[in-house]
Amino acid sequence: MATKSYYHWLALAYASTLAGHPSITIPVGRDVNGLPFGLQIIGRRNDDQGVLSVAREFEAMLAVDDMLSAPVVDLKHLQAAPPLHQAEGYMGF
Repeated sequence: MATKSYYHWLALAYASTLAGHPSITIPVGRDVNGLPFGLQIIGRRNDDQGVLSVAREFEAMLAVDDMLSAPVVDLKHLQAAPPLHQAEGYMGF
């Protein structure tokens, strides 16, 4: 789903916590452009421990797959990359 801006996208991540539901986002690989993406896990109200347990299980399952395991940040690549506003698909603010 395309979003209008970073803030529009961010609303997808924090809306559940405004309703009192704990959530966590874990990294699960990179897209075809090399950008990281994640999986958001949302739990029942006040079940922070349950959300953390599910996240730990997912991370353990994904760790055995190089395509889905948590990516290691390549700082040299990031420093050499063009500004985000020049990235394909960037929709601006």
